[in-house]
Amino acid sequence: MELRFLNTSIGIAARDHNPTVLHPAFLASQQIVTDVELLEPPICTPAFAVVKYANGLVFTAERERFQLLDSKMREDSSSSDIPYLATKYVKTLPHVRYTGVGINITAFVECINPETFLITRFLKPGEWNDEILAVRDLGLNFVYEAPQAVLRLSCVAGTVRHSEIGEKRGILLTANYHTDLPELETLKKAEEVMALYPECCVHFSKVAKRILGLAE
Repeated sequence: MELRFLNTSIGIAARDHNPTVLHPAFLASQQIVTDVELLEPPICTPAFAVVKYANGLVFTAERERFQLLDSKMREDSSSSDIPYLATKYVKTLPHVRYTGVGINITAFVECINPETFLITRFLKPGEWNDEILAVRDLGLNFVYEAPQAVLRLSCVAGTVRHSEIGEKRGILLTANYHTDLPELETLKKAEEVMALYPECCVHFSKVAKRILGLAE
């Protein structure tokens, strides 16, 4: 079985962020995204804004959150530009009160019978799983200490539908590396945390493979 990254994102919690700022013209004027074709017309409202590009980048803004998603499947997700672009974006709005940063990863392991795999690997035999009370599916949530963050990782059986691989059955893993930002120098700390994105990708790969017993 092979671990494959489906997408990665960086989410930044903020207070009183103005979603109307997010627009292709703004991103181009600030040299954040230039000369990249839009995938579809942008949505820009006082409540939220979404800008999707043909290269897989998706910018989303709400009053309490900004997110940059890389939806393109990559051989090496740690090489994505999203930490660099997210940093450029938040630096254009230095007076926004940023309160937390999340580095998010969604990955997939193709498996013929993922429910059986998870039950066999993680559930000890007992009265909670016998002839009378047989478990048919199992979902798992792990919480770990990670470098400058708390890692919350979920692991479930499911079906993935992705434009690059079609529809596949397997094990779906979602991870969030969350770091609260201090009251002072929030922008500086946010930049430091976002710079940990490549390290988080490598860390997640090692953790996921160890949890599932996959070869390094």
